[in-house]
Amino acid sequence: MLAGGLARLYILFIGLILVITKPKMYTAESGIVVLGTKPEITFEPKIQIKELAETIVQLFESRKKTIRELVKTPIVINSVITKAEDAKLIPKGEYTYENFINEGGFLKTQEIGEMVKIKVTMKEPKLAKFFADEIAKITVDLANSLLYYEISEDTIKIKLKEAKMKYDKSFEEYSKFVKNNQMLMLERELDMIKKQYNYYKDNISSIERYIWQAKSLKEQLQKGSVSSSGELANSLALLIFKASIFTGDSQLPVKFDISQSINEKLSASQLRAAVEDIDNIITILENRKKEFEKELEEKKFEKQIQELETKIVQEQNKERELIKNRDLSWEALVALERKKEEIAISKDIKENILVKIAYLSELPKTPIPGKRKTILVLSLIFGLTLGFILAGIKEVYINIKSQL
Repeated sequence: MLAGGLARLYILFIGLILVITKPKMYTAESGIVVLGTKPEITFEPKIQIKELAETIVQLFESRKKTIRELVKTPIVINSVITKAEDAKLIPKGEYTYENFINEGGFLKTQEIGEMVKIKVTMKEPKLAKFFADEIAKITVDLANSLLYYEISEDTIKIKLKEAKMKYDKSFEEYSKFVKNNQMLMLERELDMIKKQYNYYKDNISSIERYIWQAKSLKEQLQKGSVSSSGELANSLALLIFKASIFTGDSQLPVKFDISQSINEKLSASQLRAAVEDIDNIITILENRKKEFEKELEEKKFEKQIQELETKIVQEQNKERELIKNRDLSWEALVALERKKEEIAISKDIKENILVKIAYLSELPKTPIPGKRKTILVLSLIFGLTLGFILAGIKEVYINIKSQL
Protein backbone atom coordinates (compact mmCIF):
# COMPACT_ATOMS: atom_id res chain seq x y z
CA MET A 1 0.00 0.00 0.00
CA LEU A 2 2.96 2.31 0.60
CA ALA A 3 4.01 2.15 -3.08
CA GLY A 4 0.42 2.87 -4.19
CA GLY A 5 0.19 5.82 -1.79
CA LEU A 6 3.48 7.24 -3.00
CA ALA A 7 2.36 6.86 -6.62
CA ARG A 8 -0.87 8.74 -5.91
CA LEU A 9 1.00 11.49 -4.13
CA TYR A 10 3.56 11.71 -6.96
CA ILE A 11 0.92 12.04 -9.70
CA LEU A 12 -1.03 14.58 -7.64
CA PHE A 13 2.20 16.53 -7.03
CA ILE A 14 2.89 16.62 -10.80
CA GLY A 15 -0.65 17.95 -11.35
CA LEU A 16 -0.15 20.66 -8.72
CA ILE A 17 3.14 21.73 -10.33
CA LEU A 18 1.43 21.97 -13.74
CA VAL A 19 -1.38 24.05 -12.26
CA ILE A 20 1.01 26.39 -10.44
CA THR A 21 3.34 26.91 -13.40
CA LYS A 22 0.55 27.35 -15.98
CA PRO A 23 0.55 31.07 -16.94
CA LYS A 24 -2.51 33.12 -16.00
CA MET A 25 -4.58 34.31 -18.95
CA TYR A 26 -7.06 37.18 -19.04
CA THR A 27 -9.99 37.61 -21.41
CA ALA A 28 -11.38 40.97 -22.50
CA GLU A 29 -14.67 41.10 -24.42
CA SER A 30 -16.12 43.79 -26.67
CA GLY A 31 -19.09 43.64 -28.99
CA ILE A 32 -20.34 45.07 -32.26
CA VAL A 33 -23.85 44.93 -33.66
CA VAL A 34 -25.01 44.87 -37.27
CA LEU A 35 -28.28 46.76 -37.61
CA GLY A 36 -30.36 46.93 -40.76
CA THR A 37 -33.74 46.68 -42.39
CA LYS A 38 -34.87 44.53 -45.29
CA PRO A 39 -34.15 46.10 -48.68
CA GLU A 40 -36.89 47.72 -50.67
CA ILE A 41 -37.12 47.60 -54.47
CA THR A 42 -37.20 51.21 -55.73
CA PHE A 43 -37.99 50.33 -59.32
CA GLU A 44 -40.89 48.56 -60.98
CA PRO A 45 -39.71 45.43 -62.72
CA LYS A 46 -41.74 44.42 -65.74
CA ILE A 47 -42.15 40.92 -64.35
CA GLN A 48 -42.25 40.32 -60.59
CA ILE A 49 -40.64 36.94 -60.11
CA LYS A 50 -39.84 35.04 -56.93
CA GLU A 51 -36.18 34.51 -57.90
CA LEU A 52 -35.57 38.29 -58.04
CA ALA A 53 -36.93 38.86 -54.53
CA GLU A 54 -34.87 35.96 -53.14
CA THR A 55 -31.72 37.28 -54.81
CA ILE A 56 -32.18 40.70 -53.21
CA VAL A 57 -32.66 39.22 -49.73
CA GLN A 58 -29.64 36.90 -50.17
CA LEU A 59 -27.51 39.87 -51.25
CA PHE A 60 -28.48 41.82 -48.14
CA GLU A 61 -27.77 38.89 -45.82
CA SER A 62 -24.45 38.09 -47.50
CA ARG A 63 -23.33 41.69 -47.00
CA LYS A 64 -24.14 41.54 -43.32
CA LYS A 65 -22.18 38.28 -43.11
CA THR A 66 -19.22 39.98 -44.83
CA ILE A 67 -19.25 42.69 -42.17
CA ARG A 68 -19.18 40.08 -39.39
CA GLU A 69 -16.28 38.28 -41.06
CA LEU A 70 -14.28 41.51 -41.21
CA VAL A 71 -13.33 40.99 -37.58
CA LYS A 72 -10.85 38.21 -38.46
CA THR A 73 -9.42 39.65 -41.67
CA PRO A 74 -5.71 40.55 -41.94
CA ILE A 75 -6.54 44.21 -42.65
CA VAL A 76 -8.20 44.52 -39.21
CA ILE A 77 -5.80 42.40 -37.15
CA ASN A 78 -2.62 43.80 -38.75
CA SER A 79 -3.90 47.36 -38.30
CA VAL A 80 -4.41 46.78 -34.58
CA ILE A 81 -0.98 45.12 -34.25
CA THR A 82 0.62 48.11 -35.97
CA LYS A 83 -1.26 50.48 -33.67
CA ALA A 84 -0.03 48.56 -30.60
CA GLU A 85 3.56 48.63 -31.92
CA ASP A 86 3.38 52.37 -32.59
CA ALA A 87 2.04 52.93 -29.07
CA LYS A 88 5.02 50.92 -27.68
CA LEU A 89 2.66 48.42 -26.08
CA ILE A 90 4.40 45.50 -27.79
CA PRO A 91 7.83 45.14 -29.47
CA LYS A 92 7.81 45.20 -33.27
CA GLY A 93 7.42 41.76 -34.80
CA GLU A 94 6.39 40.04 -31.54
CA TYR A 95 2.83 39.30 -32.69
CA THR A 96 1.56 38.30 -36.13
CA TYR A 97 -1.83 37.79 -37.74
CA GLU A 98 -1.49 34.03 -37.22
CA ASN A 99 -1.07 34.48 -33.43
CA PHE A 100 -4.65 35.73 -33.32
CA ILE A 101 -6.60 33.57 -35.78
CA ASN A 102 -4.86 30.17 -35.61
CA GLU A 103 -6.31 27.39 -33.49
CA GLY A 104 -5.65 28.30 -29.87
CA GLY A 105 -4.93 31.91 -30.90
CA PHE A 106 -5.71 35.06 -28.94
CA LEU A 107 -8.92 35.97 -30.81
CA LYS A 108 -12.28 34.23 -30.59
CA THR A 109 -15.61 35.50 -31.94
CA GLN A 110 -19.15 34.52 -31.11
CA GLU A 111 -22.24 35.45 -33.10
CA ILE A 112 -25.53 35.89 -31.30
CA GLY A 113 -28.16 37.18 -33.69
CA GLU A 114 -26.98 40.53 -35.00
CA MET A 115 -24.31 40.73 -32.28
CA VAL A 116 -20.67 39.75 -32.77
CA LYS A 117 -18.75 39.26 -29.52
CA ILE A 118 -14.99 39.79 -29.75
CA LYS A 119 -12.99 37.93 -27.10
CA VAL A 120 -9.23 38.40 -26.76
CA THR A 121 -7.28 36.22 -24.30
CA MET A 122 -3.72 37.21 -23.37
CA LYS A 123 -1.31 37.12 -20.43
CA GLU A 124 -1.53 40.88 -19.82
CA PRO A 125 -5.04 42.19 -18.99
CA LYS A 126 -4.32 45.70 -20.35
CA LEU A 127 -3.12 44.25 -23.64
CA ALA A 128 -6.20 42.01 -23.90
CA LYS A 129 -8.47 45.04 -23.37
CA PHE A 130 -6.54 47.11 -25.93
CA PHE A 131 -6.84 44.48 -28.66
CA ALA A 132 -10.51 43.69 -27.92
CA ASP A 133 -11.49 47.39 -28.09
CA GLU A 134 -9.35 48.32 -31.10
CA ILE A 135 -10.49 45.31 -33.15
CA ALA A 136 -14.09 46.39 -32.52
CA LYS A 137 -13.40 50.03 -33.42
CA ILE A 138 -11.44 49.30 -36.62
CA THR A 139 -14.03 46.72 -37.75
CA VAL A 140 -16.83 49.27 -37.31
CA ASP A 141 -14.85 51.96 -39.17
CA LEU A 142 -14.09 49.62 -42.08
CA ALA A 143 -17.64 48.30 -42.25
CA ASN A 144 -19.14 51.80 -42.31
CA SER A 145 -16.62 53.13 -44.86
CA LEU A 146 -15.56 50.41 -47.28
CA LEU A 147 -18.80 48.42 -47.08
CA TYR A 148 -21.36 51.14 -46.42
CA TYR A 149 -23.99 50.86 -49.07
CA GLU A 150 -24.80 54.55 -49.50
CA ILE A 151 -21.32 55.34 -50.80
CA SER A 152 -21.36 56.72 -54.33
CA GLU A 153 -19.71 55.28 -57.41
CA ASP A 154 -17.64 58.45 -57.84
CA THR A 155 -16.30 58.14 -54.29
CA ILE A 156 -15.46 54.48 -54.90
CA LYS A 157 -13.56 55.38 -58.08
CA ILE A 158 -11.54 58.03 -56.21
CA LYS A 159 -10.79 55.61 -53.37
CA LEU A 160 -9.90 52.88 -55.85
CA LYS A 161 -7.44 55.17 -57.61
CA GLU A 162 -5.83 56.13 -54.28
CA ALA A 163 -5.72 52.49 -53.14
CA LYS A 164 -4.13 51.36 -56.42
CA MET A 165 -1.49 54.10 -56.20
CA LYS A 166 -0.78 53.12 -52.61
CA TYR A 167 -0.52 49.44 -53.54
CA ASP A 168 1.73 50.16 -56.55
CA LYS A 169 3.98 52.25 -54.34
CA SER A 170 4.21 49.58 -51.59
CA PHE A 171 4.80 46.86 -54.21
CA GLU A 172 7.55 48.92 -55.84
CA GLU A 173 9.23 49.58 -52.47
CA TYR A 174 9.19 45.89 -51.63
CA SER A 175 10.51 44.96 -55.10
CA LYS A 176 13.39 47.42 -54.70
CA PHE A 177 14.16 45.96 -51.30
CA VAL A 178 14.24 42.42 -52.73
CA LYS A 179 16.42 43.55 -55.66
CA ASN A 180 18.90 45.31 -53.38
CA ASN A 181 18.59 42.80 -50.58
CA GLN A 182 21.57 43.05 -48.24
CA MET A 183 20.62 40.15 -45.98
CA LEU A 184 22.32 37.42 -48.04
CA MET A 185 25.58 39.38 -48.17
CA LEU A 186 25.36 40.22 -44.47
CA GLU A 187 24.65 36.60 -43.55
CA ARG A 188 27.64 35.39 -45.59
CA GLU A 189 29.88 37.99 -43.97
CA LEU A 190 28.57 37.02 -40.53
CA ASP A 191 29.20 33.33 -41.24
CA MET A 192 32.78 34.07 -42.37
CA ILE A 193 33.56 36.18 -39.29
CA LYS A 194 32.04 33.56 -36.98
CA LYS A 195 34.27 30.90 -38.56
CA GLN A 196 37.34 33.09 -38.00
CA TYR A 197 36.26 33.81 -34.42
CA ASN A 198 35.68 30.09 -33.76
CA TYR A 199 39.09 29.31 -35.29
CA TYR A 200 40.85 31.47 -32.69
CA LYS A 201 38.66 30.29 -29.81
CA ASP A 202 39.14 26.61 -30.75
CA ASN A 203 42.91 27.04 -31.00
CA ILE A 204 43.06 28.77 -27.62
CA SER A 205 40.99 25.93 -26.10
CA SER A 206 43.26 23.30 -27.69
CA ILE A 207 46.41 25.04 -26.44
CA GLU A 208 44.96 25.26 -22.91
CA ARG A 209 44.19 21.54 -23.06
CA TYR A 210 47.76 20.69 -24.19
CA ILE A 211 49.25 22.93 -21.47
CA TRP A 212 47.15 21.08 -18.90
CA GLN A 213 48.36 17.71 -20.30
CA ALA A 214 52.00 18.91 -20.18
CA LYS A 215 51.65 20.06 -16.58
CA SER A 216 49.95 16.80 -15.68
CA LEU A 217 52.85 14.79 -17.23
CA LYS A 218 55.38 16.94 -15.37
CA GLU A 219 53.54 16.34 -12.09
CA GLN A 220 53.54 12.58 -12.73
CA LEU A 221 57.31 12.66 -13.33
CA GLN A 222 57.93 14.59 -10.15
CA LYS A 223 55.79 12.18 -8.15
CA GLY A 224 57.51 9.18 -9.68
CA SER A 225 54.37 7.86 -11.40
CA VAL A 226 56.37 7.36 -14.63
CA SER A 227 59.21 4.97 -13.90
CA SER A 228 60.53 3.70 -17.25
CA SER A 229 62.21 5.62 -20.06
CA GLY A 230 60.07 3.85 -22.68
CA GLU A 231 56.82 4.99 -21.02
CA LEU A 232 58.13 8.54 -20.75
CA ALA A 233 59.30 8.53 -24.38
CA ASN A 234 55.81 7.56 -25.57
CA SER A 235 54.05 10.22 -23.46
CA LEU A 236 56.53 12.93 -24.39
CA ALA A 237 56.41 12.07 -28.10
CA LEU A 238 52.62 12.38 -28.11
CA LEU A 239 52.79 15.71 -26.29
CA ILE A 240 55.42 17.07 -28.70
CA PHE A 241 53.31 16.00 -31.69
CA LYS A 242 50.26 17.85 -30.33
CA ALA A 243 52.26 20.95 -29.37
CA SER A 244 54.03 21.10 -32.75
CA ILE A 245 50.69 22.06 -34.37
CA PHE A 246 51.01 25.52 -32.78
CA THR A 247 54.78 26.04 -32.91
CA GLY A 248 54.89 27.07 -36.57
CA ASP A 249 58.27 26.56 -38.25
CA SER A 250 60.20 26.64 -34.98
CA GLN A 251 61.59 23.37 -33.66
CA LEU A 252 60.54 22.26 -30.19
CA PRO A 253 63.68 21.82 -28.06
CA VAL A 254 64.00 18.22 -26.95
CA LYS A 255 66.83 17.14 -24.67
CA PHE A 256 65.32 13.83 -23.69
CA ASP A 257 65.93 11.20 -26.37
CA ILE A 258 62.37 10.18 -27.25
CA SER A 259 63.68 7.51 -29.63
CA GLN A 260 64.50 5.41 -26.59
CA SER A 261 61.98 2.66 -26.11
CA ILE A 262 63.88 0.44 -23.65
CA ASN A 263 61.83 -0.10 -20.55
CA GLU A 264 64.70 0.74 -18.23
CA LYS A 265 64.44 2.73 -15.06
CA LEU A 266 64.67 6.50 -15.47
CA SER A 267 67.92 8.02 -14.38
CA ALA A 268 68.12 11.37 -12.60
CA SER A 269 69.63 13.02 -15.68
CA GLN A 270 66.85 11.68 -17.91
CA LEU A 271 64.24 12.94 -15.47
CA ARG A 272 65.78 16.43 -15.42
CA ALA A 273 65.97 16.51 -19.23
CA ALA A 274 62.36 15.44 -19.57
CA VAL A 275 61.12 18.04 -17.03
CA GLU A 276 63.13 20.74 -18.82
CA ASP A 277 61.62 19.69 -22.16
CA ILE A 278 58.12 19.85 -20.72
CA ASP A 279 58.77 23.31 -19.22
CA ASN A 280 59.97 24.52 -22.61
CA ILE A 281 56.86 23.08 -24.30
CA ILE A 282 54.62 24.79 -21.72
CA THR A 283 56.41 28.13 -22.26
CA ILE A 284 56.08 27.90 -26.05
CA LEU A 285 52.39 26.95 -25.83
CA GLU A 286 51.63 29.76 -23.36
CA ASN A 287 53.35 32.28 -25.65
CA ARG A 288 51.37 30.96 -28.62
CA LYS A 289 48.18 31.22 -26.61
CA LYS A 290 48.94 34.86 -25.82
CA GLU A 291 49.51 35.52 -29.52
CA PHE A 292 46.13 34.06 -30.40
CA GLU A 293 44.42 36.03 -27.60
CA LYS A 294 46.09 39.25 -28.75
CA GLU A 295 45.05 38.70 -32.37
CA LEU A 296 41.53 37.86 -31.23
CA GLU A 297 41.34 41.08 -29.23
CA GLU A 298 42.76 43.20 -32.06
CA LYS A 299 40.37 41.86 -34.69
CA LYS A 300 37.33 42.64 -32.47
CA PHE A 301 35.32 39.72 -33.86
CA GLU A 302 32.64 39.92 -31.15
CA LYS A 303 31.92 43.57 -31.97
CA GLN A 304 31.76 42.78 -35.70
CA ILE A 305 29.39 39.85 -35.06
CA GLN A 306 27.12 42.02 -32.89
CA GLU A 307 27.02 44.81 -35.50
CA LEU A 308 26.24 42.38 -38.32
CA GLU A 309 23.51 40.61 -36.32
CA THR A 310 21.95 44.03 -35.56
CA LYS A 311 22.01 44.94 -39.27
CA ILE A 312 20.43 41.61 -40.21
CA VAL A 313 17.63 42.10 -37.65
CA GLN A 314 17.04 45.62 -39.00
CA GLU A 315 16.82 44.28 -42.55
CA GLN A 316 14.43 41.53 -41.44
CA ASN A 317 12.22 44.07 -39.65
CA LYS A 318 12.26 46.28 -42.72
CA GLU A 319 11.24 43.35 -44.92
CA ARG A 320 8.36 42.44 -42.57
CA GLU A 321 7.20 46.07 -42.55
CA LEU A 322 7.27 46.29 -46.35
CA ILE A 323 5.40 42.99 -46.73
CA LYS A 324 2.80 44.13 -44.21
CA ASN A 325 2.29 47.46 -46.00
CA ARG A 326 1.99 45.69 -49.34
CA ASP A 327 -0.56 43.18 -48.00
CA LEU A 328 -2.62 45.86 -46.24
CA SER A 329 -2.72 47.92 -49.44
CA TRP A 330 -3.78 44.85 -51.40
CA GLU A 331 -6.57 44.04 -48.91
CA ALA A 332 -7.90 47.59 -49.18
CA LEU A 333 -7.75 47.47 -52.99
CA VAL A 334 -9.59 44.12 -53.16
CA ALA A 335 -12.27 45.34 -50.74
CA LEU A 336 -12.87 48.46 -52.84
CA GLU A 337 -13.00 46.45 -56.06
CA ARG A 338 -15.59 44.19 -54.45
CA LYS A 339 -17.54 47.23 -53.30
CA LYS A 340 -17.50 48.68 -56.80
CA GLU A 341 -19.02 45.45 -58.15
CA GLU A 342 -21.65 45.44 -55.40
CA ILE A 343 -22.71 48.99 -56.20
CA ALA A 344 -23.04 48.10 -59.87
CA ILE A 345 -25.35 45.21 -58.92
CA SER A 346 -27.35 46.94 -56.21
CA LYS A 347 -27.67 50.57 -57.34
CA ASP A 348 -31.45 50.07 -57.75
CA ILE A 349 -31.85 48.58 -54.26
CA LYS A 350 -32.48 50.84 -51.29
CA GLU A 351 -30.85 49.50 -48.12
CA ASN A 352 -30.36 50.73 -44.61
CA ILE A 353 -27.53 49.04 -42.73
CA LEU A 354 -25.36 50.26 -39.89
CA VAL A 355 -22.56 48.75 -37.84
CA LYS A 356 -22.11 50.05 -34.30
CA ILE A 357 -20.07 49.27 -31.22
CA ALA A 358 -22.40 47.58 -28.77
CA TYR A 359 -19.97 47.82 -25.86
CA LEU A 360 -16.25 48.07 -25.15
CA SER A 361 -14.43 45.73 -22.81
CA GLU A 362 -13.70 46.21 -19.15
CA LEU A 363 -10.20 45.64 -17.81
CA PRO A 364 -10.17 41.95 -16.75
CA LYS A 365 -9.18 41.53 -13.12
CA THR A 366 -9.65 37.79 -12.70
CA PRO A 367 -7.77 35.25 -14.84
CA ILE A 368 -9.79 32.68 -16.72
CA PRO A 369 -10.03 29.27 -15.00
CA GLY A 370 -8.54 27.48 -17.99
CA LYS A 371 -7.92 23.75 -17.45
CA ARG A 372 -6.50 23.91 -13.93
CA LYS A 373 -9.39 21.96 -12.35
CA THR A 374 -9.27 19.41 -15.18
CA ILE A 375 -5.53 18.87 -14.62
CA LEU A 376 -6.07 18.34 -10.88
CA VAL A 377 -8.98 15.95 -11.41
CA LEU A 378 -7.06 13.93 -14.01
CA SER A 379 -4.00 13.85 -11.74
CA LEU A 380 -6.15 12.50 -8.90
CA ILE A 381 -7.78 9.86 -11.14
CA PHE A 382 -4.45 8.71 -12.62
CA GLY A 383 -2.90 8.71 -9.14
CA LEU A 384 -5.69 6.57 -7.66
CA THR A 385 -5.64 4.18 -10.63
CA LEU A 386 -1.86 3.76 -10.53
CA GLY A 387 -1.96 3.39 -6.75
CA PHE A 388 -4.56 0.58 -6.91
CA ILE A 389 -2.63 -1.18 -9.70
CA LEU A 390 0.64 -1.07 -7.73
CA ALA A 391 -1.13 -2.19 -4.56
CA GLY A 392 -2.72 -5.11 -6.48
CA ILE A 393 0.60 -6.14 -8.00
CA LYS A 394 2.25 -6.03 -4.58
CA GLU A 395 -0.52 -8.12 -3.00
CA VAL A 396 -0.27 -10.75 -5.77
CA TYR A 397 3.52 -10.80 -5.34
CA ILE A 398 3.18 -11.32 -1.56
CA ASN A 399 0.65 -14.16 -2.05
CA ILE A 400 2.86 -15.92 -4.58
CA LYS A 401 5.91 -15.51 -2.32
CA SER A 402 4.04 -16.91 0.71
CA GLN A 403 2.99 -20.02 -1.26
CA LEU A 404 6.57 -20.82 -2.28
